[in-house]
Amino acid sequence: MHRLFYDTSCPLCRASIEHVIRRDTGHIFLYAGLDSPLVPPEYRNGDTVVLLEETPEGHRLWVRTRAIFRIYWLLGGAYRLIGWLSYLPGWLLDPVYRLIARHRY
Repeated sequence: MHRLFYDTSCPLCRASIEHVIRRDTGHIFLYAGLDSPLVPPEYRNGDTVVLLEETPEGHRLWVRTRAIFRIYWLLGGAYRLIGWLSYLPGWLLDPVYRLIARHRY
């Protein structure tokens, strides 16, 4: 079971999570706010999404844009067409994410 942490006070974040919930037919995600003690402190500032992926080797942490694309990868099926972007470096993807995060309210 993978853990998905998000800013519960953000309307865009809540709508995005509802979008994922509707597509999570295999119930592979648990959802919680960024204030959860399982979230590393440096990511609790409320301007990001954090995915804690369970792997056979342990946990893998994904943040911001890479987390979003990794969620799609894990949903499988046609969503993997989007999900492969999770393998691109964060420095390439995150500028747009940060711009949206600044203006999401």
